[in-house]
Amino acid sequence: MLQGRLTVADSDLDRGLFVRAGSGSGKSVFLGRIVCFQHFLRGIPQVIIDPMGALAENLFLQVALLPIDVRERLWPRLIYIDMSGKGDRVVPFPLLFRMPDESLTDVADRFLEALRKIDPHLQGASIQGWNALVRIGRPVLMVLAAIDKPVSAAEHLLRRPEFWLDELNEMAEREPELQPAVAYLRDEYAPLRQGERLALARSLLVKIAPFALDPVLRDMFCTTRPGVDLAKVAEERRTVVIDLRDETNVERRRFKTRWIYEWFLAYVKQRAPGHPTPFGFTIDELTELTNQVSLGQDLFARDIDALVNFHGRNRKLFLAFATQEMFALSPETQKTLLTMGTQVHGLTADMESAKQLAEQFFALDPYRVKRIENVWGSGGLGGSVVVEEREAFMPVDEQVLLAAQELLALRPFEFLVKKRHGRRLTKISARAFVDGWWPSDHPEALAYIRHHLRRLVGVPRGDLMGADSLPPKTYPALGTMGATIHDASDDTTYITDAQDDADNWATPPLW
Repeated sequence: MLQGRLTVADSDLDRGLFVRAGSGSGKSVFLGRIVCFQHFLRGIPQVIIDPMGALAENLFLQVALLPIDVRERLWPRLIYIDMSGKGDRVVPFPLLFRMPDESLTDVADRFLEALRKIDPHLQGASIQGWNALVRIGRPVLMVLAAIDKPVSAAEHLLRRPEFWLDELNEMAEREPELQPAVAYLRDEYAPLRQGERLALARSLLVKIAPFALDPVLRDMFCTTRPGVDLAKVAEERRTVVIDLRDETNVERRRFKTRWIYEWFLAYVKQRAPGHPTPFGFTIDELTELTNQVSLGQDLFARDIDALVNFHGRNRKLFLAFATQEMFALSPETQKTLLTMGTQVHGLTADMESAKQLAEQFFALDPYRVKRIENVWGSGGLGGSVVVEEREAFMPVDEQVLLAAQELLALRPFEFLVKKRHGRRLTKISARAFVDGWWPSDHPEALAYIRHHLRRLVGVPRGDLMGADSLPPKTYPALGTMGATIHDASDDTTYITDAQDDADNWATPPLW
């Protein structure tokens, strides 16, 4: 078994990495202290979506264990975003934002598609369903995006369109793409009686109501300027940690996770093919993005397949996705994840999942000899002798069961790994990364780190129009963070300044 300092080679990352490991297996340790920490040290820009907070804590603790002079240079690379929005600062993620060369239709459809993916029942509703939402939602959102208004302005536009007509007509003259949307609102929607308007607009009003009524959602999503510019994140080689642990409302956490995904995907689509610098994207607890309803699973499967098999390969993304058990994902999603280049599988309590993985990754031989059987014949003087030895083969089903039991026997922090170009599974241990340094042993230090990082990004509540796109690159108060935890020094070489030397992107494979 391989232990100690583990790194993952670029050749094992450029086709994606999938981690499947049950609760308590140490997958957040593996992602936070090995994969994401490796990107962080090397200056590979990355976005991390952490619904439960465990990955973030492991990453922060690993940084805090670095020598103090290294920490002073590396803390500024971190952009920590608490998505609960419960503090005195918030990071804006507007529902309407426009990337270079995007059409207004693209801007409007991004939010509408996000709604459909988290609420697939929309597709089957006959009256206030998907068709009704798109019919009114697309022109309204296109108009708001064109005049730089947030989604929360939609209610006034829908209830009092006559107050908007002059501005809309002016915009239609400047933006030819906007003309059909303005014509619909002016010529078809505005002449209706108030009751008819509300009946037509109800599907959209219901969906945007939480963003207009809830102060946290309003501050976070009803803005016009994003709080983080991923182009600058890539340029400055920074790490963005999206922490959703304190969002206790399940549906809100699901939407926030989905919207961060859409935000990242919008950037990826603008990223030049064949980009020389990798960009990491890690999602712990992948099921937070999907929906157990069949249609929602199908939409999610298409999303993941496009990201893994098209964008990931063409735009040099280092993707890493993790989930606990396979049965929580649709068969289509499972197929995509199991074709990612590097597979990491930890303990499981589900025999069916273990059998599925055994069939996929273990060498099964129909001619594997189970035992040698003697064939007896009569000998002289009435005795019996062995006249032949016959091979008895092990049934494939029995081989699958034995392999599945090997997966079931894994202990915490033990993983079976199949590298992208490898054909055999290698057993590794990540226990050396946590022995004596558990996040639960240092709650005060981690709370201190989160508190200070949280205050360095976003804007004060009520001052959303003055947002800076990124926190400052120097954090004077944070240079010694972690000094009370550990002051170890070692022989590791850290890339602490942005460098363009291609050699910096080659990591030796050590597993």
